[in-house]
Amino acid sequence: MSERFPDIDWWCDRCKAYLNSQIGFDDHRYTWKCTECGHKNSISRDNIYKSHEDYWHQNNESTGGKLMGIMDLLKQLADGVYDGERTDSEMNGVSSGFYIDKGTPVKYREGKSTKFFDGKENIRTPGKRTEERFVTDEEKTTFFQSYGFIRDMFGDHPEVLDYSRQYYEDKKKNK
Repeated sequence: MSERFPDIDWWCDRCKAYLNSQIGFDDHRYTWKCTECGHKNSISRDNIYKSHEDYWHQNNESTGGKLMGIMDLLKQLADGVYDGERTDSEMNGVSSGFYIDKGTPVKYREGKSTKFFDGKENIRTPGKRTEERFVTDEEKTTFFQSYGFIRDMFGDHPEVLDYSRQYYEDKKKNK
């Protein structure tokens, strides 16, 4: 069977992995679950762009189609624009995720809780919780670069998604 969209390269919207080379990839399917990160990507004519830049700037009227610099993002972070944004996941009783608290990004992990019966009732003991706080501007820049692509957290903030994509694209070019 021939390709539905010949000569089109498909990339994961979340982790930017090259989808065409993934085992079983078929552009006749309308969605493809990335084998690298598990993100479901739409495979349709509406998602074909002339260039990476056109893709990055889709729906980004807030910045006039220009990528925001890190100083702009840090200012918005300090101004509380991203406060309350979060993403959480749980696997096998272990919770992890990210959130932004008063201008400070936080990465957390909470271990599996345990239960025991004390003779009267079940008592739950929470698992060990660890947090990594991104406090300095350098750490916050690393946070935006490394985790700014997370749609569950920054889906309403295309400027952050764009900044992270640009970072990974530049990193890939410099290999």
